[in-house]
Amino acid sequence: MSEEKGKYFDDSNSQKMVNRFEDMLRKQQQCYFDVYEFEEIIDYYLQEEKVNSAYQAINFAFKQHPNSIELQLKKAMVLFDKGKFNESLELIKFIEKIETSNPDMYMLKGNIYVINNEIEKAIVAFDKAIANSSEEKQDNLFQCAVCLISSAYIEEASRYLETAYRNYPFNESVVYELAFCYEEMEMFDKSIDLYVEYLDELPFSDNVWYNLGVVYSKSDNLTKAIDAYEYALAINESYSSAYFNIANIYANNEDYQKAIDIYSHFLTLEENNIQALNYIGECYEKLEDFDNSELFYKKVLAIEPKYADAWYGLGLVSFYRDNYIESFDFIKKAIAINESNPEYWFTLANLQTKNENFAEAEQSYKKATELDPNDDELWVGFSDLYFNQNKITEAISVLREGYNILNDSADINYRLAAYYLEDNNWKQAFSYLESGLSIDIDKLDDFLENCPQAQSDNEMNELITKYKK
Repeated sequence: MSEEKGKYFDDSNSQKMVNRFEDMLRKQQQCYFDVYEFEEIIDYYLQEEKVNSAYQAINFAFKQHPNSIELQLKKAMVLFDKGKFNESLELIKFIEKIETSNPDMYMLKGNIYVINNEIEKAIVAFDKAIANSSEEKQDNLFQCAVCLISSAYIEEASRYLETAYRNYPFNESVVYELAFCYEEMEMFDKSIDLYVEYLDELPFSDNVWYNLGVVYSKSDNLTKAIDAYEYALAINESYSSAYFNIANIYANNEDYQKAIDIYSHFLTLEENNIQALNYIGECYEKLEDFDNSELFYKKVLAIEPKYADAWYGLGLVSFYRDNYIESFDFIKKAIAINESNPEYWFTLANLQTKNENFAEAEQSYKKATELDPNDDELWVGFSDLYFNQNKITEAISVLREGYNILNDSADINYRLAAYYLEDNNWKQAFSYLESGLSIDIDKLDDFLENCPQAQSDNEMNELITKYKK
């Protein structure tokens, strides 16, 4: 609850009170403190995260002021910070019978209900806190939202932030959190509008331009994303994250040389950043400049020997050079560091297939599909392992398993059509072909290339012609 107290105890009077209290304890003397003095002492300890000292102070305070409601509330706060949420809540309920208009009490109550996942009760408490707030209303609206966001109650948090923004529109913290909520709810247009409105009034915030770039990226408006990042850099030319994100956009758009140039500039600001070095290695790999790719992967490993992606990158470089034994060793090192990456297992399965270690490849494919059952490429690759051994029944079985999860995958539907044709089950082949055509007709050419016999069937030709029209 330290954030909600909203006070910083750097003035000399508060420090003097704390020093006087601690001096009294050391000398085992008895000194009198007013209620407000105890409140400041306890707030100081809570702000400094000295919860045990705060607990000691509250117990001493009750000896002098046993009936103080203010100190009862401080005790509830101390119990909260000690993790004794139920005790804190019971004390708040007792206080509430006497004091019904204290916003701090309702804020604390709401926090406890959020922790207990009693969200409806939390909202009631927070609403009472806001209704009873005056000068601290803006801060309490914000703190309600922060508490809800921390427990992933994003939609509920946005309601408080929207109220805060209507009343206090150019508070940067409110803008950030509300825009974040809209992002999380995939309401990208709202998030963008919020940032743009803020920037119309206060255009020189590099952080807001950067965040706007992030939202444009998430909404696939990459040109505007780059523009936003470049505005951030115009304001702050050392904004390294903006360079990094621009480079990512170029890399994802397969403009690998441009990405390398920008990653390299980023490294002048964050020297030895292993993620950037690894991404440069990946870009060179895509450009088939395997010497430079290998060089950068090795730079990563010189800094961090257990960086799994760099070992994996070296494995791919060796694979492309047809050095399968070395590739196998590197991929195995990557898996030893991170065995939960399905891409590593998929590549290992391909290597094992090339070496005709089919039983091992089968286990690697199984591991890959277990780790990421929503990747249709893994299911298709796994089925090909069986199909290429003339195990059509097993190949179909694997694809059917993938189909149960990804029935909207064009690749799985087309591949099932091809395998059923190979198995002379034209009825099933026709059904899956129609599903594939309805999902993505652009992948038809791949199907026909792998399954030319489909064109010898009049019904299938008519079906294909229908969808082409």
